[in-house]
Amino acid sequence: MNTIGSTGNMTGLGLRVTVAGVGIVVFVLLLLADKSNLSSRKTQAITETGVVSEGGGSTAQLPPLAPDAQTDQLLARLEAAAPAAQHALLDSVVAVLSARKRYDVAAGYARQAAEADTSLSHLLTAGTLYQQALTLEHVSRDTVLRKQFGEAAIGYLSRVVAQDPRNEPALLSLGMAYITSGNPATSMQGILTIRKVLEINPANTAAGYQLGLFSVQTGQLDKAAERFEQVLKADPSMQEARYQLASVYVQTSRADQAKPLLEAVLRDTKDAALLEAARNLLTSLR
Repeated sequence: MNTIGSTGNMTGLGLRVTVAGVGIVVFVLLLLADKSNLSSRKTQAITETGVVSEGGGSTAQLPPLAPDAQTDQLLARLEAAAPAAQHALLDSVVAVLSARKRYDVAAGYARQAAEADTSLSHLLTAGTLYQQALTLEHVSRDTVLRKQFGEAAIGYLSRVVAQDPRNEPALLSLGMAYITSGNPATSMQGILTIRKVLEINPANTAAGYQLGLFSVQTGQLDKAAERFEQVLKADPSMQEARYQLASVYVQTSRADQAKPLLEAVLRDTKDAALLEAARNLLTSLR
């Protein structure tokens, strides 16, 4: 689906904590709150994301796209298409790049689509892709890219929320963008925004899971266990939450409760990284 902000996509793999660099800032906030070198056409698309260096206006460098016949064909068609025909092609380019997890490049084309059609779906897709790009290592480690992708994510997602205040995917992505954009001043707002998702829908597993990850990262393991237990109550099939709950149980001297959870992950998941992590953790308990 073109709107990348579905609840399922945003959970991510639990092993890869998406809130890189939050650290002690989130700990304090939770306590307070809870108690290619791309050729001409491709380079142009990236430039239109507004990703420029703070020094002299030059375009920030993103890793080049690996060769891919489908992507190259779509980009060639997009370059040759008349303006009236470009809109549908932009959506296809965004979908292909998103599937390749090149959220940074996809965001540039999603921005073009959102400028041509300001419907909520296009605004949400653009905002969510900018937020997802913040989880990419080359973006999160570059202060210029992180700042500019964060600002773009917040801008687009805020427009969605202004028109649809109960839009759960937009609120969740907006909260994550506030936290991971590198601006400590907005981190509290991010946590409160994610909590608003649960106020709207207590069964939203993506929001509950994300808050559980925050609690793990800040050492609030009892709160983390409570979050993951709630997530699994709403969705017993969510293997990432099951693994995270088992990990918390291990850290809180409840290995007897962790073992059946890990065995269930090994039985039910098809995710290779999750399988390996669960197997390693279970082996360490024997």
